[in-house]
Amino acid sequence: MSDISAGLQEHREIIDRVDNSIAELLSMRFELTDSIGTLKREANISLSDSERETAIIERVSELAVGLEREEIAKIYATIFAVSKARMAKS
Repeated sequence: MSDISAGLQEHREIIDRVDNSIAELLSMRFELTDSIGTLKREANISLSDSERETAIIERVSELAVGLEREEIAKIYATIFAVSKARMAKS
């Protein structure tokens, strides 16, 4: 195996581990938002909270070194959409 191939393989293995962590964290996040959806329905509160979403994007953007705010906003738009869809179904 060439040095380049070995380097690619090493980086891919690290990415796989990061992806595994992301999957675990997303599962945890969606379990929490499912519970929040139940609490909001019981209290007759809107499932959507744009102020909270904006605050999350701002906070995470400050933590995500090397990523632009717009990139974080795109990622979180998907996360928020999935959360709301799951809340609406349960």
